[in-house]
Amino acid sequence: MTVKVAMFEKSYDYIKPRLDTLGLDVAVVPFDRNGQFLVDGKAVPRQNLDIDYVWFSTHINADGFRDTAFDYMLDCKSIGVLQTFNAGLDHPFYKKLSDKGTRVCNSSAQGVAIAEYTMAQVLSVLHPIELQRRLQAEKKWQTTPFREISQTSWLIVGFGPIGQELAKRVKAFGAKVDVVRRSTAPSPLVD
Repeated sequence: MTVKVAMFEKSYDYIKPRLDTLGLDVAVVPFDRNGQFLVDGKAVPRQNLDIDYVWFSTHINADGFRDTAFDYMLDCKSIGVLQTFNAGLDHPFYKKLSDKGTRVCNSSAQGVAIAEYTMAQVLSVLHPIELQRRLQAEKKWQTTPFREISQTSWLIVGFGPIGQELAKRVKAFGAKVDVVRRSTAPSPLVD
């Protein structure tokens, strides 16, 4: 059975060569900024569309099109699953779409990058790297106080993909980790 997958036309243009080589039984339903959805090359009103999957990529954000794309999806007759590019699902759109019966899946792809960004920012606060560089360039031998991450306590609010990746890194430094989250399930990453 052919699966209908809707995606922003720029996203489709981006992945089309790779998608074509896979030979999947997928009918891509591209949509544009004007709300035109194409099924087999013909425009179909979105209110008449039953879509199996919608794939949102960062193209809708980069194009300043996110909220309009959200509205277009809410207009569709039905959507089985929406896969989004972002980790957090707190935008009201996701609740509205879920209430219509759509399964919404978020992405963990950026969890590592955001966790590493967070670690870099904290390290830059605890270790005076700029001061150390300046003193070295001036050929000055001077003690620069710093604080180790080891033995610090961290509170991570949210324990989704980003929070879990951050906890892995913080624990590796020997810090204590507490989290605020919906689930009470134990985790080896949480003290």
